[in-house]
Amino acid sequence: MVFEVFSYLLLLLGSLGILVKSADFLISITEKLAKKFKINPFIAGVTLLAFGTSIPELVTSIISVFSGMETVVVGNALGANIANLLLIMGVLAIMSNGLKSKWNMVKTDLPLLFCSVILLGIVVWDYQITLYEAIFLLFGAGTYVYYLINEHRKGMFSFGKKFKSKKVELSALDILLMIASVFGIYVGAKLTLVSIDNLTLLFNLVDYSIISSTLLAIGTTLPELVVSYKAVRKKRFEMAIGNIIGSNVFNTYLVIGIPTFLAGSLAVSPLMVTIGLPFLVLSSVSFLIIALDNEIHLSEGMMLLLFYAMYVFKIYMGSL
Repeated sequence: MVFEVFSYLLLLLGSLGILVKSADFLISITEKLAKKFKINPFIAGVTLLAFGTSIPELVTSIISVFSGMETVVVGNALGANIANLLLIMGVLAIMSNGLKSKWNMVKTDLPLLFCSVILLGIVVWDYQITLYEAIFLLFGAGTYVYYLINEHRKGMFSFGKKFKSKKVELSALDILLMIASVFGIYVGAKLTLVSIDNLTLLFNLVDYSIISSTLLAIGTTLPELVVSYKAVRKKRFEMAIGNIIGSNVFNTYLVIGIPTFLAGSLAVSPLMVTIGLPFLVLSSVSFLIIALDNEIHLSEGMMLLLFYAMYVFKIYMGSL
C-alpha cells in the first residue's frame, strides 16, 4: 500500500506540474494574441491575471463533473481560496518580511471579497447548488470584471497609448504551443483526478473533497504563488495582494459557477459546509483585520500559516 500511495502522490505532483505549466504557456500566448489583434492590453491583463491563474481549478472542476466526482468542484474552489488567504499570503509575508499596500483595500477589494464569501455561503448551505444559483454566480463574475475595468479606467487609457507603438509577431510555433497547452491542461486535469480517485480509495476517505480541498488546492494555487512572488520581488505589493483577492473572487464565481451551469446542479460535501465554509469565513475575517492598516507584518504571516495548518488538520480529522 505504501508503494501505491507514493506512486499516486508522484502522479498527482506530476499532473499538477503539467496542468500549471500548460496554463502558464496558454496565458502567455493569449497575451500575444491580444496584442496582435489590438485588444486593449489593460482589459486583457485584467481578465488574464485574475482569471488566468484560476484556469487549473476551472478545468479540473469541469472534468470532475463529467467524471462523476462532483464534490471535487466546491472542495477545490473553497480549498484554493483558503490556501490563497492563509498559505500563499502567509508565505509571501514571511518571504518579504511583511507586505504593505499603498491603496486602501478596505474600501475597494475587500468588500468584493466578502460579497463572494457571503454568496458562496448562501448557495452551498443546503448542500446543493442549483442552475439558478450558478447563473447568479456567473452574473457576479461579470459584475466583478466590470468593476475592475471601471475602477482602473485611467490606467487603461495610459496602457493603450504604450500599446500602439508596439508590434507583435505571431509565429507558427506560438500556435503549436497554444494547441499543446490546451491539450496539456486537459491531460494534466485528467491525471490529477485519477490520482485523487485512487488516493481517496487507498486512504478510505469519506469523499473526494478532502484531497481536493487540501493537496489539489495547494497544487492549483501555484500560479497565484508564482505571479504574486514575482510581484513581491519587484516590490509591487499591491499587485501581489490584488492577484490573490481577484483569484479568490473568480474561484467563487467561475470555478463553481461554470461546472454547475454545465451540469445543471451540483452536490456539496457536508465537510465543506461544516468545516470548509467556517474556515473560509475565519480566513476572510482574519485577513480583513490584518489588512485594516493596509499592511501584513511578518508575525501576522506566521499566524496565517498556523491557521492553515489547523484547517488541514481539521479536514482530515473530520473524515475519520
